[in-house]
Amino acid sequence: MNKIWERVAYVLIVILLVTTIMHYYSAENEIEEKEAETSIMGPYKEATENGFIMIYNKKEIEVIAPQHTPPVLGEVLVYGYLDQNKITAIGIHNYNYNYILYALSALAGLVVAFIFFKEWKITRRGIIDA
Repeated sequence: MNKIWERVAYVLIVILLVTTIMHYYSAENEIEEKEAETSIMGPYKEATENGFIMIYNKKEIEVIAPQHTPPVLGEVLVYGYLDQNKITAIGIHNYNYNYILYALSALAGLVVAFIFFKEWKITRRGIIDA
C-alpha cells in the first residue's frame, strides 16, 4: 500500500512541475508579444532627451517620460507600458529617502538600550531588577 502512495505522489509532483513550466513559458511569451502595463522600481541612472534611464534587475531600462523630476536620494517607481527594454511612463513616483531619520532611529535605539540595561540586569536565570 505504501508503494502505491509513493507512485501517486511522484506522478502528482511531475504533473505539478510540468504545469508550472508550461505556465511560465506561456506567460513569458504573452508578455513578449504585446505591450504589458506594469510597474517597476529601481535606482535612477541618468537623464536622456526623451526621459531617463533606470536600473531594473541589473539591466538598464529606458523610460519615456518627457517631463520628470529626478529623485534627490533613493529610487524611482514607474508605472506604464513595458515594451522590450523601454517603458512608456503613465505615472512616476520618486522615493526620496531622508537618511537623517535612520540616524535618529539608531540613536533612539541606543538610548532605549541604555535605559533598559540601567534598570534591568541580565543573568543566567533571566532578567532581574538592577
